[in-house]
Amino acid sequence: MSRTPARIRQADVARALRAARQVGAGGVEVRPDGSIFIHLSPLYDAGKLPSEVEKDLESDKGAVL
Repeated sequence: MSRTPARIRQADVARALRAARQVGAGGVEVRPDGSIFIHLSPLYDAGKLPSEVEKDLESDKGAVL
C-alpha cells in the first residue's frame, strides 16, 4: 500500500511563517485538515507585554519542523 500524500508540507509552513513575520502577524495556526490560518492581530500572553510578544515573533530562532 502506498502512503497518502501529506496535507501540508514543510515548505508550506515555512512560507506561511515568513509571510506572517513580514506583516507582523500575531501567530500562525496549522490545522489538522491541512489549512493554515494566520492571526493578523497580535496575540498577547497573559504574563507578557506586547513588546515582549513582538520580540518573540521576531526572534531568529526559527521554527522547528
